[in-house]
Amino acid sequence: MVDRNGHSAAYPDRAIEWLFTALMLAWGGWLLMPWDTFKSPQYALLAAIAGESVWGAWSVSIGLIRAAALYVNGAHRRTPAIRALCAMLGFVWWLVLAYLFLTTPGAPPFAGFSWYPVLMVFEVMCIWRSAADGYHSRAFTRRAANAR
Repeated sequence: MVDRNGHSAAYPDRAIEWLFTALMLAWGGWLLMPWDTFKSPQYALLAAIAGESVWGAWSVSIGLIRAAALYVNGAHRRTPAIRALCAMLGFVWWLVLAYLFLTTPGAPPFAGFSWYPVLMVFEVMCIWRSAADGYHSRAFTRRAANAR
């Protein structure tokens, strides 16, 4: 069933997923700015793995893919699978950031320690909801060649 805006009525607004999309885009956009964010000691381990532009592009890419899947919002059968994948990548991203910030030697405690676990819990909720939508839309199954 399609709503009056042309979107599948089975997939209502995804405010939390849009929030995480904005967070990924903002985080990545910040890292792509010309200043040197990684000078701070909290970023030492992250900088040892890759530069700011790599992490920024990674985060922006996840955000853009997630935004596209949310914009389509069920009009295509596979969007729940894409949303679930992006939520999984988001969960891993927040987990990696929390771990790297926590294990940085000599760095002062970072305020993110208080909210990264919250972000991870809500990403798990997004994974669950996307997977449930995928199950109901049969997004994880194969269809006949003539099906959409």
